[in-house]
Amino acid sequence: MTNHVDCFAEDPRTSSEQIAAGFPEADLQTAIEVLGVLLAENSGCVSSLALRKALERKGIEEARQLVVHLRLSDGSPRLSVHHSGRSFYSAEKYQDLEREREKAAEAASQNEDTQPRPSAEGETERRANRQQEARLVTYVCDALEEIYSTEFSPEDRRIAFDVHNTRAGGDYENVDLIAVDWRSPAHVDLVTVEVKLQFSPQLIQQASNYCRFSDRVWIAVPIQADLLDAATELRESSPRLFDQVIERGLGVLACRRTYGRSYTVLPIQWPRRLTIDPVERHEFVERHRDCLEEAGVVPPRRTDRYPRIS
Repeated sequence: MTNHVDCFAEDPRTSSEQIAAGFPEADLQTAIEVLGVLLAENSGCVSSLALRKALERKGIEEARQLVVHLRLSDGSPRLSVHHSGRSFYSAEKYQDLEREREKAAEAASQNEDTQPRPSAEGETERRANRQQEARLVTYVCDALEEIYSTEFSPEDRRIAFDVHNTRAGGDYENVDLIAVDWRSPAHVDLVTVEVKLQFSPQLIQQASNYCRFSDRVWIAVPIQADLLDAATELRESSPRLFDQVIERGLGVLACRRTYGRSYTVLPIQWPRRLTIDPVERHEFVERHRDCLEEAGVVPPRRTDRYPRIS
């Protein structure tokens, strides 16, 4: 019998709220009713922020914590709705979302096949692997939107970005995904992710290099076991590599194939916040300024060389 590997799978910013004593039954029932009304009024989709504001208008003092509780109750018998990214969805609307996600993953896979690559022996197999990684990146990107959606995230800004084809840097600087973590209205952490189809030394080496310029670093890798046993599977496949992941403070996103060719992505180890080199950080920001400007975390680059004189 294998021993279960215990990993810190919860976001440390909200874990205390998640395990806190239950809410008053009247508040919980009100929240469920308000959510149902909002979904009906908004074609089956309502943002977490809109729900929180509606609960505050009802006089519920712990509205934010209650919304977090409802997010974690996704799909429970009592709450027959789903949560993804920054919004709640009715069952029907969520099915539509899943279909759109599958289309996006397929488009990413096909786009990967058009990227210019040097011809070499074994290229057919590598191309198939790149296409599968591109599909996986799509689902990991959606998971990051879910993980880093907070009350401080601007609703009109993206949180996660697929940059795996940007190639903005050397071999150990080409991150696959970037996410922005709004920890407060004035402070943002930059998060990077390396995605691979196998739990390998190359995966750990590349992700470890991202620690030079990222506040937190994840690895994302497919697993075969149930998500609850994902850490055990990775630990048994390579104990030394798994120990390195823990020692270096890398987070782990377990990706399990579900129906069709889609994935369920779940954090099984939360990344440690890192001390980074300010010069490396500056260079990273400049390499990916376009998406970071889109996220609203850096100002637009000045196009004029000298200050204007009025």
